[in-house]
Amino acid sequence: MWKVSDGQRDYFVKVNDSVGLTLFEAEAAGLAELAASQAVRVPEPVCWGSIGRCAYLVLEYLPLGSGSRRAMAKLGQQLAAL
Repeated sequence: MWKVSDGQRDYFVKVNDSVGLTLFEAEAAGLAELAASQAVRVPEPVCWGSIGRCAYLVLEYLPLGSGSRRAMAKLGQQLAAL
C-alpha cells in the first residue's frame, strides 16, 4: 500500500497478485454502495486493474484523524444509519 500524489491530489494505492483483482473490484463496488448511502464518508475508487501479475486499486486518499472519542462516536452513529 502506498500514498501517492500527482501534486494536486493524494491517492491511496493498494496492490496484490493479479488474482486479487476480483477482490479489488468487489471493494470498489462496496465503496460505491456505501457512498451512495451518504451515511458515512468513504474513499472514492479512482481506478483498478492489473498489469502483468500485479493487480491494483487506486482510491481517493482520506487523511484520518487521531480517533478521538468524538470522532469514534460520530462514526458509530454513521454506521448505525446504514
